[in-house]
Amino acid sequence: MNTGYKMRDEGKLLVTCGHDGSWDLYDPTDENRFTIEVCGAQMELRAIQRRNRSATVKTRAAGRPKFKPSYGFQWMRTVTGGRIDHVDLHPHASQVIREVARRILADPENVTPSSEAARLNRAGEPTPADHLAVMYGRPAAEGPWYPTSLRNILLSGAALGLLMHRKKPVLDEDGLPMRFCEGFGFGAAARTMPFVARYRRAQLRLGDGNRLAPIY
Repeated sequence: MNTGYKMRDEGKLLVTCGHDGSWDLYDPTDENRFTIEVCGAQMELRAIQRRNRSATVKTRAAGRPKFKPSYGFQWMRTVTGGRIDHVDLHPHASQVIREVARRILADPENVTPSSEAARLNRAGEPTPADHLAVMYGRPAAEGPWYPTSLRNILLSGAALGLLMHRKKPVLDEDGLPMRFCEGFGFGAAARTMPFVARYRRAQLRLGDGNRLAPIY
């Protein structure tokens, strides 16, 4: 509604679907109709948001994955477009992350997330966003890998095969994290990498020392 009045005051034309011609908010009839339609659209948006939140809560409570898969994983469905049956490792992306972890653990003083991000860029390896786009038949943006992307993947609880929501493991009725897949197999070993200690010290200096995913 504020946008409509702002466009009116600036002398711009306001055109919407279902209305013949442009809106004339100086006309009382048009203004009343515009106000009613905007209120209806806002109520529908709130209803959609409530339904989505309720569906997310129910899905998480049932221990089922939702939204996009973490890098290295893929949703498996028995029927195309149907409900997610289970989660499995992506045959290529999981090997990319395992190779990154293997190289860092083998030579932690010289191999870092920064050097590995540069290596992946030279090799033309799709980023997590591009990989997801290709998986779902969308064009890739061909963006670069960033060290923070690799660091977040290596330190995420998803690397351990845990069901994550808002960067935290989803807990079952007994208070234990839900596991949906085998994981990459290096989970706790990633915490021994030198960059983790530096990252932890930096977080403590910033007063945010609990951001790292817990080890289970």
